[in-house]
Amino acid sequence: MRELQTISDSSEPTRRARGRRGLDVLRGIRKIPSVDVVVVEEDEGGDVDSALVRLARDRGASLVTGDSNLARVAAAVDVPTRSIAVLSEALRPPYLPGEEFSLRLTREGRDHGQGVGFLDDGTMVVVEEGSARLGAEVRVTVTNVLQTSSGRMVFAKLDEE
Repeated sequence: MRELQTISDSSEPTRRARGRRGLDVLRGIRKIPSVDVVVVEEDEGGDVDSALVRLARDRGASLVTGDSNLARVAAAVDVPTRSIAVLSEALRPPYLPGEEFSLRLTREGRDHGQGVGFLDDGTMVVVEEGSARLGAEVRVTVTNVLQTSSGRMVFAKLDEE
């Protein structure tokens, strides 16, 4: 908290904005009912990175960071780390609207005319007008991607041949 406050009070506008954003993100995370946040204030001054690594090690916690040097330091003393970049990539939709790929249609969709196939990771792909091509490998273009409580769903249309 002291580090965030120090950055937020900086005379440099970009550094100050970054600190304030950090405080806003922390406030937002604390409002998520399924997330428990414990704010630990240490009396010691000194290096924040060392304090974070020590705190994670002492509590048996993983360190989540976007700082690759901090992750290396933590790994050197056997503190598990998670990269924010890797986590965000894992949450990125497998395909974005406009992207094309091939897919085998395996069953009919819920709505009339839809065909359904699945990506290697289990993501369901619903294809407009795909029911006539069940069992076939088809080329599709993504029209929308939705994150649902049970996973991602990709909506696509058959490529015009």
